[in-house]
Amino acid sequence: MSRVIVTYAAGAHEELLEVALPSYAAFARKHGYDLVVGEKKCDLPPAWNKIPLLLVALDRYDEVVWFDCDLVVTDSSEDFPPLREGAIHAMVRHF
Repeated sequence: MSRVIVTYAAGAHEELLEVALPSYAAFARKHGYDLVVGEKKCDLPPAWNKIPLLLVALDRYDEVVWFDCDLVVTDSSEDFPPLREGAIHAMVRHF
């Protein structure tokens, strides 16, 4: 099964991604995900880039996880719970 973590940042948020990216890479290595840092795909506000980035990822991978650039993985000991085939899941946990 192919799995990927996708993320993207623009403007001032690029600094946040620089801080967070090593935690994404460590999580990806530990749990068998590819890691894709997207590039600008459209001329709309930056949040709209999620759509084409996720569409490409969904076409190429069995499981796709989006990490916002302001998220930092602080505990990579556990992977996400298994997904049901064809299901879309959303998980948010704020500290």
